[in-house]
Amino acid sequence: MKFLTHLKGNDIVKKYPMDKPVLSIGRSKDNDLVFDHPKVSRNHARIFLENGHYTVQDLNSTNYVFVNGVRVKQKQLEVNDRIQISSDIHLVYSEETGPDPRQNTMMDMQRHFIHKDDLMRLKKVTQSILTLNNLDMILLNILKEGLGLIGAERGFIVLTDTHEKILWKYATTYRIDKEKAESGQADISHSILKDALSEKHTIVRLNSDNPQVLGHSESMMSQKIYSAMCAPLMLRERVIGLFYADAKQLMNNFTDVDQFLFDYLADQAAIAIVNAKRYADLQAEKNKQQEELEQLNLAHKNLEERHQALTRKLSILDPTVLLEEPEAEKPKAVPQPTPIAHTYSSGGVVLNSKGEVLIVSQKGTSWSLPKGKIEVGEEPAVTAQREIFEESGIEFLRLNRPLPSYQRTALNSEGTEDRGEVKTIYMYLFTTEQEELKPQDPDNPEARWVPLESATELLTHAKDKKYFEGILSDLLKLRESGTQA
Repeated sequence: MKFLTHLKGNDIVKKYPMDKPVLSIGRSKDNDLVFDHPKVSRNHARIFLENGHYTVQDLNSTNYVFVNGVRVKQKQLEVNDRIQISSDIHLVYSEETGPDPRQNTMMDMQRHFIHKDDLMRLKKVTQSILTLNNLDMILLNILKEGLGLIGAERGFIVLTDTHEKILWKYATTYRIDKEKAESGQADISHSILKDALSEKHTIVRLNSDNPQVLGHSESMMSQKIYSAMCAPLMLRERVIGLFYADAKQLMNNFTDVDQFLFDYLADQAAIAIVNAKRYADLQAEKNKQQEELEQLNLAHKNLEERHQALTRKLSILDPTVLLEEPEAEKPKAVPQPTPIAHTYSSGGVVLNSKGEVLIVSQKGTSWSLPKGKIEVGEEPAVTAQREIFEESGIEFLRLNRPLPSYQRTALNSEGTEDRGEVKTIYMYLFTTEQEELKPQDPDNPEARWVPLESATELLTHAKDKKYFEGILSDLLKLRESGTQA
């Protein structure tokens, strides 16, 4: 039998058996489920059985019906769906043999409440970082998709300086007056920004007439904001920006799943900002080298012109200088050194929930950390994520922080050093909940999870071994602390 479980906070108030084909919900006493609450309409909603499945329908209520935080007019229910008919009344649709709705872990909530459409939208956001090359467009796309996923009405992403001071002139806004935002006078909750900056984690607040309610904010009351959420964009331990969203509709209170999605998108925004800075640095270095090359070419041209002028002058003063002299013995040819190619790659150190590290096989002849060449116009962190997916099949990664870069020679198809190519490798630390490994690239036929202490023995290249030994102590501390990005 199916049940509707009325939850208040984390406590079960009552369980209603669904023993009728139609259940009515509302404030009026002639309903099957009666909730005497000012935010509930007299005839708020109904749940009816159709083709063996229950469906919830909004009966044109004042404050709407939400399922898993998304406003609906009508929706077929799935086990563990959370129906919300006011900010205080939540009904969980469950089976008698199902789990206690109060005992869902964060990963349980992700499995039960994050729908496939939302996951596809997250994937679309990640792909936009690959295809868009303008930071403003990337941040605007993340902003719009993020607000749509969590049911927020307005929001912005803003950068901070090295002293973690908000730089309003670099704000990307949606439905918030940009001029007021740039001047710091936007109608938002400024207190939640300060707390997110100082506490360095996501803050969620709900407006309430009761000052004792957790998350109560006087600034939100004055701005008529019902709920707000703010996540810091982190680079290691430093805040490089803020992701803010709010809603003025009474029903749009944010759930734990909303916060999970919001945090994921905040990570994507941080990656985009870091990538944009690295790309700008690379472009600046490229432009500098181009200018130096042009100066060398100009100097060579000037020397050649001076040489020609001097030759003409000497030929006028003494024509014999141009007479052919007896052919001298040609010097023996000196072997020329093999030219060395310098390439740029990007990869990652990936840890799973057990604290194991990902190692991949290169052409079946060597073992290394996952990495690959940076494509033209591609950001290093994006390259790292792409290569990890191709070499292991891991789709969902969470960026912890950039790691130091290093240089080494390439490995050929036989697994030995190719001294004709030197690589500069940018590295990032990622974590993932995905355990199954399915390499997509036939050149990388195998991937393994190995204990941190055993990774050095498995790695083939001496420089890979030395690099991993250099970061091993930090990885062991991360594993011992149980920290996941």
